[in-house]
Amino acid sequence: LGAIYLPGLGHGFVKDDYGWIAASRVQSLPDLAGLFTTTKVGFYRPLVSTTFAVDQALWGLDSRGYALTNVALFLGDAVLLFLLARRWSLPPAAALFAVAVWAFNFHGVSMAMLWISGRTALLLCLFSQASTLAFLDNRRVTAALLAFAAMLCKEEAVVLPALLLTLDLSHLAERDGHDLSRRAVRSLPLWAALGLY
Repeated sequence: LGAIYLPGLGHGFVKDDYGWIAASRVQSLPDLAGLFTTTKVGFYRPLVSTTFAVDQALWGLDSRGYALTNVALFLGDAVLLFLLARRWSLPPAAALFAVAVWAFNFHGVSMAMLWISGRTALLLCLFSQASTLAFLDNRRVTAALLAFAAMLCKEEAVVLPALLLTLDLSHLAERDGHDLSRRAVRSLPLWAALGLY
């Protein structure tokens, strides 16, 4: 991974990076609240903006620090993908292969790694995978909170309640109306997160 991504990391800001970082500047509590109440960059992605504000506090305008944050998110995504693959009973070698297919897909992952603003996808994947793991472990409220966090990173996460309910229904051993309705009720926290979003 280092041979693929490290040579291009931290060489500066490109394209959308400038707008995100400028719009994410936080100098007071109202500025922080403003990240959650405005769409300064054309998207409502307040958790992404918050991570840029933290990076700015830590690194100033040194792009290498922002790149390190993206690398940490990338590694977190890889770990969660491995855990999901294992949760679905893939042997360790097959789970590692699944992670490698994702991680070495330069065309699919490069923008998220090489553009600081590509962080949106990394955060979306992080919270979506964590939500799925929590949902599979029957921690429905935790799954809903993580799904809500994913929605606050990128709008594509609005499909998580439907996807996770479909996943739950696909695991029914017996498809009777009682069990179907019980599972639908158990997904209510996810739908509440979507409604709040």
